[in-house]
Amino acid sequence: MSTKSSKPDLLVTAENIQYFSEIDLGQLNDFPSARTDLVALSIRIDAAFRSLCELVREAIAQDYKAPPDAMLKVVISDLALNFIERYGALAFLSTGIVEILWNTQRPNWGQGLRLLSKVGQKLVIFSMSGRALRPRKTIDISFKLCKPAFLAELDRLSRELGRSESAEPWADQLLGLVRMGGYPMLKLNLTLLEQFLRSPVKNAVLHAKNAASADLLAEYGIGKELGEKREPCMTPDWFFYTWIAWTTNKTRSTIRREIQTAETKLKTQINKLLRVTRNR
Repeated sequence: MSTKSSKPDLLVTAENIQYFSEIDLGQLNDFPSARTDLVALSIRIDAAFRSLCELVREAIAQDYKAPPDAMLKVVISDLALNFIERYGALAFLSTGIVEILWNTQRPNWGQGLRLLSKVGQKLVIFSMSGRALRPRKTIDISFKLCKPAFLAELDRLSRELGRSESAEPWADQLLGLVRMGGYPMLKLNLTLLEQFLRSPVKNAVLHAKNAASADLLAEYGIGKELGEKREPCMTPDWFFYTWIAWTTNKTRSTIRREIQTAETKLKTQINKLLRVTRNR
């Protein structure tokens, strides 16, 4: 017997959706108890996954005459697994993720059980990260596709730091500027950025604590403002690699290589499918 649902319980305001679309999920300490909050958060998570899929679809369409939607299906399982590694159980709020996992349950899905076992492994990696165990994380095509946006923001941020006359430590100024807005990609990853810059452990590459990265990025920005090259300094590119290397527990050179080869791996998967299709 069904009961009539309460319509007001399903209404989600634009303000609620905007709040969850802009919040850094690393700052989400408690799972939403209100149904409207849960729906708004689900919209945010699903939009993030579908946006990633669309970026991959566009990248495929640039290089292949084959239907990009068909080619996307080749890699969508990997995209889903890595999305789960980054967001943990929150990833299951995405209907796109749930649809993929639903299909893997079907008896005719050849790799279904293998993929489902990998889901558990990805959840473990996410959980270990929250316990400061810092496992090595996956670098996939999403890093390649999102890198230009991060570099553009870091370049603008370096210039803003370069114009600053504040006596505050550069790391504090950097985090403050990101909190104030104008840097959407960095703000959505503010928790990771703050954990990186606040880490008390000496970085073997920098021969100093991670906070030195903010100092060096500021020196780069000062040089940009003055039209000169300053030493030592850190370009936005190297700041990005250093930060991601720390968050994924890999070396900076490894991160650079894996980001550069992510697109090659994607093309290899697609070309393999195309060869199989032509040989049928």
